Amino acid sequence: MTDDDKLIDDQSNVDEDELDRRIRELGLEESPSEQARAEGDKIDDEFESRLKALEDKAQAHRQVRNNQKREAERKQTSDRESARGLGVGLSIAYTIIGMPIVGLIIGWILDRGTESQTYKGLGVVVGMVLGIAAGLAILAKSNRQP
Repeated sequence: MTDDDKLIDDQSNVDEDELDRRIRELGLEESPSEQARAEGDKIDDEFESRLKALEDKAQAHRQVRNNQKREAERKQTSDRESARGLGVGLSIAYTIIGMPIVGLIIGWILDRGTESQTYKGLGVVVGMVLGIAAGLAILAKSNRQP
């Protein structure tokens, strides 16, 4: 019987540390438990690196989403301001064009009643003055509002 056989026969109840010591005595590089620990450490390191990569990817997607959200808000604000400016501009244009037309109609009615030609011209001039004044008032009001 060899020394190895004696070691095995002598103690059948041997704990893990004793087994590790005996395996090292036999000349093996690592015991099974050390190999298992090394393999577990390797798996843990791989898991940590994958988790870190996943976190980095999630952070990059959050950044992209936040940039898209800011761009959408900026565009919405710009569109809102453009629509408001368009509304004010059209109101001023309709006022400047409409008031002389209203003056012309009133002058035409007065001319028909009096059988003269003076009130049409006078109505147009008064309508232009009132239209420009109303247009400036609309512009001043729109500049005061936020």
